[in-house]
Amino acid sequence: MKNNRKSTVAIVKVQENDIESALDQLLDLLSGMESYVLPFQTVLIKPNWVSGQPYQTGAVTHPRLVEACVKQVLRCGVKQIYIGDSSMVGLKTEEAIENSGLKALESRRVKLVDFKKSEYISVGIPNALRYRRLAFPRELMEAQTVINLPVMKTHDYLPATLALKNMKGVLRDVDKRRFHTSGLEEGIIDTNRIALGDLTIMDGIIGMEGNGPLHGTPADLRLLIGSADTLAAEVVALQVMGLEELNPPYLDMAYEAGFGERDMAHIEVTGERIEAVRRRFVRSSQAGQGLAGGKITFQTEKACSTCRFIAEQISQELGRKPPKIAEKVNICCGGGLYTENDGITIGAGKCCEKNKGRYHRYIPGCPPRKKDIISVISEFEEIYVS
Repeated sequence: MKNNRKSTVAIVKVQENDIESALDQLLDLLSGMESYVLPFQTVLIKPNWVSGQPYQTGAVTHPRLVEACVKQVLRCGVKQIYIGDSSMVGLKTEEAIENSGLKALESRRVKLVDFKKSEYISVGIPNALRYRRLAFPRELMEAQTVINLPVMKTHDYLPATLALKNMKGVLRDVDKRRFHTSGLEEGIIDTNRIALGDLTIMDGIIGMEGNGPLHGTPADLRLLIGSADTLAAEVVALQVMGLEELNPPYLDMAYEAGFGERDMAHIEVTGERIEAVRRRFVRSSQAGQGLAGGKITFQTEKACSTCRFIAEQISQELGRKPPKIAEKVNICCGGGLYTENDGITIGAGKCCEKNKGRYHRYIPGCPPRKKDIISVISEFEEIYVS
């Protein structure tokens, strides 16, 4: 029989950038940090360090929120705190750690961890949707309590990246890659069967809208959203972002997996009202459409976030110095095929290998190198006459 007790989600405003006071207020609404963390425990704090970008971009968790959370946990008398994540495939987590300015927090009881350098332990996934075994960092497996600190951002596929997807950062790069070829939503669910946070505190201080999760526009919400129910926090965050009508399928999958409450009728919101803080986020759009007078397009609908990141980088680079293209060039990532018959088609990345005979040119790699794609594009560029 289903428990009729409602899940509690707290929303607080961050006044005058006083993050510490806002976190105190949030935790008061959620019965205090001591309700989640016990003395002598090992605790993992999982921020979003997807890249080395500054927090002002909205790409990564605000370092002052991480610091305030560490202070709260230390007051509970814990044995060890790990603060850990791994950046996007192809990027260095150590740059994110360095740029966060959080190294000063390290002590005998506090350690910053780059999961790309961790020892991984292979684990069987109970009731797996797709991935029967995944490997997790030793620090996660040691932790009795996991505190999830995601950023509220739009995403080019999901359409938002929040608490559940943030736990993808505990995985090895090889598993991140196969999620985007074998099923991202199923991968998120199977990861959280092991890594689900005990307490979620969403960073809406500076979120990101538009071309998230890396190249969007900062969304200055000045909010924190917290809950012991990760799924309920996710549902409320989507409402705050004005994206709830998109109803991403992973929400139902998470509910069926028992991760928390899906229905707003069974969620109690405390603190600020959703209507009072709601701000409709601009959704992500595909990168690279209409470059060089419409002669260069990217098809990235089926691509992983790394290939989309590369497409965005190429778009920015060619946008600064547009090539003069004689023919239309269509670049496909993620294994897709361009549906129109006109122009040159380029398949970029390992996912396109199975269709490589159907492209004019195929570029290998996982991920494919940016310079290789630009080099092939340049083959179709008309010679400038000075």
